[in-house]
Amino acid sequence: MQKGKIVIDITENISTTLNDKNEVQSITGKGVEKIINTSSANRLWNLKLANKGTMEAVETSLRPDYAKEVLDAGKIWEVAYDITNLKEPILKLTEVIDTSRGAEGVNDNFVLNATVDCSIDLQLLNKATSAINNIKLVKNIPSYLRNLQVEKCTAGKADLNLETKVLEWSIDTIPAEQTAVLVIVGTTDVKNSEVKSGNVVDVTYEAFGVQQTAIVPSIESLTDTMTGIDQEEDDSKPGWWKCQVEFENESDYEVTVKTLKVTSKADPNPIVSISPAAVVPPKGTWKHPFSIQSAAVPTLVPVLEFTTNYLVQTKIVGKIHQEAKTFKVLETSLAKAIEPPVVNANANTDMKITCTLVNKGTASIDKVDYDDAIPRDFEPPGIDQVQFCITDFSGSVLHALQKEHAGITITPEDKDTTVPHALKITFHDLEAMLVPTNKLLVSYPIIARNPQPNISYEAPVTTKAYTKPAGPAYQDKPVQLPVIGIQYVKRKIKAAKSISPAGEDTFAVTIKISNQGGVELENIMVVESIPQGFNAGSFEPESLKPIFEDSDKGSKLTWFIPRLNANEDTKLKYTTSGKGEFTRSEPTVMVAEPDSLKKGIEPGMVETPKAQEASSSKATRFTERFNAFEASIKAIVTHSKAASLLDMFRDALFEMGVPALLSREINQEIAELKKGGDKVLVGAELDAFLKKVNAWRIKLC
Repeated sequence: MQKGKIVIDITENISTTLNDKNEVQSITGKGVEKIINTSSANRLWNLKLANKGTMEAVETSLRPDYAKEVLDAGKIWEVAYDITNLKEPILKLTEVIDTSRGAEGVNDNFVLNATVDCSIDLQLLNKATSAINNIKLVKNIPSYLRNLQVEKCTAGKADLNLETKVLEWSIDTIPAEQTAVLVIVGTTDVKNSEVKSGNVVDVTYEAFGVQQTAIVPSIESLTDTMTGIDQEEDDSKPGWWKCQVEFENESDYEVTVKTLKVTSKADPNPIVSISPAAVVPPKGTWKHPFSIQSAAVPTLVPVLEFTTNYLVQTKIVGKIHQEAKTFKVLETSLAKAIEPPVVNANANTDMKITCTLVNKGTASIDKVDYDDAIPRDFEPPGIDQVQFCITDFSGSVLHALQKEHAGITITPEDKDTTVPHALKITFHDLEAMLVPTNKLLVSYPIIARNPQPNISYEAPVTTKAYTKPAGPAYQDKPVQLPVIGIQYVKRKIKAAKSISPAGEDTFAVTIKISNQGGVELENIMVVESIPQGFNAGSFEPESLKPIFEDSDKGSKLTWFIPRLNANEDTKLKYTTSGKGEFTRSEPTVMVAEPDSLKKGIEPGMVETPKAQEASSSKATRFTERFNAFEASIKAIVTHSKAASLLDMFRDALFEMGVPALLSREINQEIAELKKGGDKVLVGAELDAFLKKVNAWRIKLC
């Protein structure tokens, strides 16, 4: 401690608490103003302490003036005060924990069971105009962080204990307006979705020569001194006296002579009046000579004012407590409901798919990538049929999501059931809606189109959920792979025919087609032969009028029945008249197989009566088939209807032994016709198609 002066020591203790966003949550201060008698021998008395200065926004409980009668040698006079209205400390602590270091921006959410690079960035900024010293930062690194190491340390020494996970960062000095940086890196190992604590940070520091307040103290006091006056008659000037005021500092202190006044008892007007501001060192003297005219020895009265000199030293002792940051965890649960879960084989069944993504974690979800599969033999929905919403945990709808929240694609963009389809949806801007425990529901219809009993129709679905800002995704899928169950149901069709007289040379014919199986049948073709010399008319029902083909060897009627449900039948009626014997024949019934059967899948059982062919010649039979097919095509039909007719025609030819190469050509043409959809097949397109059919006829006939 410095000798020779009184010491005014101001120590301000500043305690700061930061919230988890590095903002000042509270800051308090307490100060102590100490007047220290540094002498071991001399007292101080008549002490007058003054506190001035511009307080501005910072306030203290100090009074402007204090007084003390005596301060003994080696003693301390303390004045305590409170500091209020503080805004911030001189040392600024910033902690940034990035839970996904490789992602854009700073992420503050963890992903369950994901190993992700993370970092803890600690910065200490000296905002004062002088150095801050003896800084020490202590932090317990969270237990769920692994593979820790110090990546960067710009000042001091960072001691990271990998066993206890205690970090101690010690810095001797941070210069004015400089920043010290420490970066710890590691990886995440989060095993549950509870909110995680980043743990607190504690910092202590000292700063000399600075204050949080603007107190300017001063003190005046007396100490051990002597004042005297010498008077000597001037030999050279009779009647004049040489005088000298002598001030003797007997203390260990440096003092300052403030004023000196000398008067005589005979005359109150001052003989001497000066303000010398003379500094007198410890044990030193100060003299002031002057002359006065007097016939007798003058009676002089000296009045000398002095004060003991002092110095001011200031210090801030600070501590900062950073509250623990909290981190939420991303986790979801995905389920897919298929209704009905099992459908009949070889049947058309309306179905509904509902996928539910539950926010099972503690973090809000902002974005979801949804990837769903619709297997072959199932007709996908249209984009407008896909519905989605946000519900609470009980299932009550909270938000009916609009298309601006989702981008949807279905690939391929058709209804072709011979190939699988992919439904992809990208949901975004969900953060305020898909909060913990809420659910994202996606639902849409599909149609089973003649699925086969010996195929496993897997329908996997996956999701990727992201927080905001987007870090790594939480990837999810149902616990069990979704599979559409297929129940085999036997197919059976029966044709019956009755002939009854309806007048002279006229007969009423009824053909009854019955679906006696457990599933519906589609694209049924019924071919009826009419003996030579007979015609046909009065067809019932009106909605199923046949195609009539006439030839020298007899006529044919061909009906196309789009669909017969299980246990449903239909009656095809007509009247025929002519000359000669009306010979009974049995109708030929053919059912088009589903597209999946064309890929080598064994068909289900279909009972079809054998047709009584008009000719035993194979070439003749081919010719008859081609004639019937061309007649049906020449009627006004669409491309898709033509594809269906060609499909059945190909099957009929196949039974008669079509070469594999020709079968492939017909398959290619079926695929081309399907592309035309509901467009009518006429004009040049019809001519080109019939030309191909004629080429096939030539090869076979």
